[in-house]
Amino acid sequence: NGVWFATRNGISFYSKADLILYTYGVEHTGIPDMKVTAITVDNSGTVWAGTETGVGFLSLQDSVWSNISYMDSRHVTDIESTSDLSVWFGTRNGLSVISYGGWASYIIELGSSANVTSIEESGTGDIWVGTPNGISVFNGQSWSSYGSSELTDPYINVIYKDTSGKMWCGTA
Repeated sequence: NGVWFATRNGISFYSKADLILYTYGVEHTGIPDMKVTAITVDNSGTVWAGTETGVGFLSLQDSVWSNISYMDSRHVTDIESTSDLSVWFGTRNGLSVISYGGWASYIIELGSSANVTSIEESGTGDIWVGTPNGISVFNGQSWSSYGSSELTDPYINVIYKDTSGKMWCGTA
């Protein structure tokens, strides 16, 4: 039980039980890059770390980070673990998801941008994706998009679900 930190020099974990800060740096080769841009823990306890050049993960039963070659050379901007046990990866070139069915990739294009800035699962299981040109929402079957005509500012920095399930977005 503790807190994970993504840094420009690797990954740190503060153990609440031991009151110790553990650091995973360049000696941990399963982390694709020490410039860690996103980190999350999924429902199984696996830690997912996005970097400027790909994704690494550390499962509960392992003590060694592993690299996901499918995500090599992708600058990860956000990671979201969802209630259906999928893990979504936002990148500067679109969106990828790994689930029990394998990998799927999407290019979210609102205007001229495929840059994903934020991902958040809604209370109903929809996936909300922020970009510099608005929000796209995936309901499991199809996409809906909201841009400059629906938003006061289409540049989405972050999307957040509050405790009541209401979705919020921070803009430029």
